[in-house]
Amino acid sequence: MLELKIRHKGQDKYFYGRDLKEVTLESFELYKNDEQANEYINNENYEDFVKDFLKGELKYTGETVQYLKDIEIVWDMDYIRTLDFLKTLDEEIKQYIKLDEFNQEFYVEYDKGAYKISEQLTELAEQYLYE
Repeated sequence: MLELKIRHKGQDKYFYGRDLKEVTLESFELYKNDEQANEYINNENYEDFVKDFLKGELKYTGETVQYLKDIEIVWDMDYIRTLDFLKTLDEEIKQYIKLDEFNQEFYVEYDKGAYKISEQLTELAEQYLYE
């Protein structure tokens, strides 16, 4: 599931949906009278609408997803070190690691609970960094 967070009239607003189009169209309701917003939507330019017009934050959410930046030990790694760490993982774990192309951040997606893979990644990151 995707979560879109925007600032609207001084308050945070959240929109949830299965994909970028769904959350974008839901948030568009706040701006349907804005000419520029309509241009983005009419051209189906959803990503730019979120980034440039809304200045929104978009992320995957739910129990099946966890970003690497939120996983103990892994959060201490910079981007290059994270890439090197990911290369050391076996395919069994790699299959659950995805790239959020909107934010250019890696996350774990596991249908039985991302925390299960996250715990393994914490242990492996500890070995990678300190052994």
